[in-house]
This record gives sequence, C-alpha cells and structure tokens, in this order.
Amino acid sequence: MYRILANSLPKNGTHLLLKCLDEIPGYEFSGHEIDWSDPARALATLESIRPGEFVKGHIPCFDQAREFVRSHDLLVFNMIRDPRDNVISLVNYLMKHKRHPLHPHYARLESNQARILATIRGFQDEQGEPVIRDIGWRLNNWVGWDKESKVTNLRFESLIGLKGGGDRDAQLREINKILRTLGISSSPLVESIAEKAFDSKVHSFRRGRIQGWKSVFTDEHKAAFKSIANWALVHYGYETDDRW
Repeated sequence: MYRILANSLPKNGTHLLLKCLDEIPGYEFSGHEIDWSDPARALATLESIRPGEFVKGHIPCFDQAREFVRSHDLLVFNMIRDPRDNVISLVNYLMKHKRHPLHPHYARLESNQARILATIRGFQDEQGEPVIRDIGWRLNNWVGWDKESKVTNLRFESLIGLKGGGDRDAQLREINKILRTLGISSSPLVESIAEKAFDSKVHSFRRGRIQGWKSVFTDEHKAAFKSIANWALVHYGYETDDRW
C-alpha cells in the first residue's frame, strides 16, 4: 500500500482523481486538503498520512516540495488539463461560490467576458494588491511535476470519459495507468471505476466537460492567452504552435 498525494493546479480536476482513488479497494481519503499557503503545515500533513491513504493537494513544483517527494515514501498523481478550460472553470467556480474570498473581486467585474480576460491577464484589487496572478505565472509554478520520476501524470481530458465529452477507451487507459502505478493488475475494477468517476454531486463540480473554452473565448481572450501562456499549451501538448 502506498501513501498518495493527489495533486493539481486548482480547477484541473482533482475531484475526478479523488473519485477514482476512492473506488480502489484498500485506499481511502485521509480527510486532508493541503496547499502551499503554509508550506510547513503542508509537508507535515504529507508526513502524517498512512499507507493506503491519499490526500488532496494543490502544491506547486517548488524546490522544497520536490525534494520532499523525492526523499519520502510517497506517490504523486499529477492532474493536467487544458489551461484554457482551467480559466473557464475557475471563473465559473468563483462566481458560484459566494463565500470564496476571491468572489467579491470577481463579482465587481462587469461581465463573465471581463472575468475571463482578468483571469488570463491577472488583476489587482482597489488597493493595488494582486487578486490573481496571470495564467502564465500560475502555470509556470507547476511545470516540473510532469518530469519527476515519482510523479504519474494524468490528463483530465482522458480521465473524464464519455459523460464529460471524452473517450471511453482513453478513460480506461488512464485508469489502468493509476492501477499499474499502485501495483494492481487490471481487472473488472477498471470498468467499475470508470462508471463511478464522473460525479456531479461534488461541490467543486460544474460541468466537467472538455474544450468548453471554444464556445466562450473571444478573439481578445485568445490573443491575451497566446501572448501570456501559449508556451504552456505547447509544453503540455495541447497545441503545436499559436495558430489556434
């Protein structure tokens, strides 16, 4: 049995990964959700989980976190998602959850189009303090996890399956990747996990569909994203250049 960190940039589909892990016999959620706002506490929480437990994390690939993973008996599943869909998902989440500390800042913007642009470019509050950094800055903090030997990378678009607009075979392959990493042979368990993975009851869930950005991005959004973070689309294989 392994200790597991289910990790992702916020709104990259951590809920989907947790649902899959929860369906694997012998593994259970530790009850902990951690981020990097308090690094010492985050690492102490990772230290405390037992074999067979998994923890939800939003931990960037900073040196201290990377060295911890390398030196401890811990497996990491890293969720990757098209950053353009990440932007849309984040805006929708923050507008839906009125108790989130960022909600008031987003609510004062005049439209969802403005919110999307602000999430791409980053924006400040009325006192000049950053509300959110630009998408390129945020993504840059996560580059590196996909190259670590103890990290298994999973794609949201593959894991989501037919109910989220994906592909059934791709979903089964991605679930098999999880099981192989844990030393579990493929079995009827794969089909069972696939059936239960898409859970619209999770509080952070909205639609969970892929390529939603295509029906929402304006030319201005596209231009802003290309100038700031097209490198990430190429890095993660979502585009080969900026002609999209």
